[in-house]
Amino acid sequence: MIMTGNRHLAILFAVTWAVVFVAGWAAIDRRAMIVDEVPSARMFPDLGSQFAAISEVRISWAAGSAFKTATLSRQAETWIVRERDGYPVDQNLLRRLLVSLDQLTVIEAKTRDPARFKRIDLRDLSIAGSRAGQVTVLGPTGEPVFDALIGKRRANPAGGPARVYLRKAAENQSWLAEGDLDLRAGPADWLNREITNIAVDEIVEAALIDGQGDRLTVVRDENLVTKFRFQEIADDVTLTSEFLPKNSAAVLEFNVFNDVRSATGLRFQPALGSAIYKTKEGLQVTVDFARDDQRRTAEGAPVEWARFRFRSLEDASPAAKTQAENLTKRTDGWAYLLPAVRMERLRQTPASVAMPAKSG
Repeated sequence: MIMTGNRHLAILFAVTWAVVFVAGWAAIDRRAMIVDEVPSARMFPDLGSQFAAISEVRISWAAGSAFKTATLSRQAETWIVRERDGYPVDQNLLRRLLVSLDQLTVIEAKTRDPARFKRIDLRDLSIAGSRAGQVTVLGPTGEPVFDALIGKRRANPAGGPARVYLRKAAENQSWLAEGDLDLRAGPADWLNREITNIAVDEIVEAALIDGQGDRLTVVRDENLVTKFRFQEIADDVTLTSEFLPKNSAAVLEFNVFNDVRSATGLRFQPALGSAIYKTKEGLQVTVDFARDDQRRTAEGAPVEWARFRFRSLEDASPAAKTQAENLTKRTDGWAYLLPAVRMERLRQTPASVAMPAKSG
């Protein structure tokens, strides 16, 4: 009985020692990650005062063994994205980023050991497998006023703004800072991606023209619940969906692109089809297409770009004339990569909208 008791005591001692050892090792390991406690302070205290003089903002992301960059450059009173042929930046997004950078507040110092950067996503972008981002802000003469690698995000236990690991690009010292940074996913995500937003209720007609010149015309019909029908489709033909006519009529509503490029060098061909929309106010919108053999889809096919052109018809209202001018200013000289579902709605044909005939 005494031996059994001693054995139990020995087991209890061993378990207790193991727990203490693991807890102690975890504490030591955690201390190795932390260098010093620092008082809360702005990471870049002078950035806000330099907003008006900033000439360029570069946002880079690690991508395998390489990295990609969005270069946002000031051009007189506007900003453009260089990697998208100078398409205008969404200035609300840029303003939000700069304010977020200015508001970054240091919570505590972290490791300065490069061997530990992988754990907090702060390895240099040139290192294969890096998951860091980098933001560089240049002043009026091209000197960096902010240059930092942005790493892993952490939730705020107090429920406030998110926290993020970062380090200045020229230093090994890393920090945990409070601030809600959104570096987005690529150059196109810094653009105002709206092409048009013409309500479907404004559309009176849409002609979808295939590469042979055959038309499928969407016309307004107030007697239908959906308000639109296909003019060339007989009443006894069953559509794959009763909403197809309205879906094609609504292409210009909340119409945003996935990507954009200069239209220079592209050949817009009737053989690829087109679409012509008319509104109640007398605005006409023409959409045509060009094939880009230098860029391929995931399936290996050439990417097809869409071009939008606007004009006011003879009986157009003053509002439609102004609308045509403003939309032309925004889109002239540009080609857009549209979401697949929008391209499909622009290219409906009598064969694609009808249910297959039953055999037998």
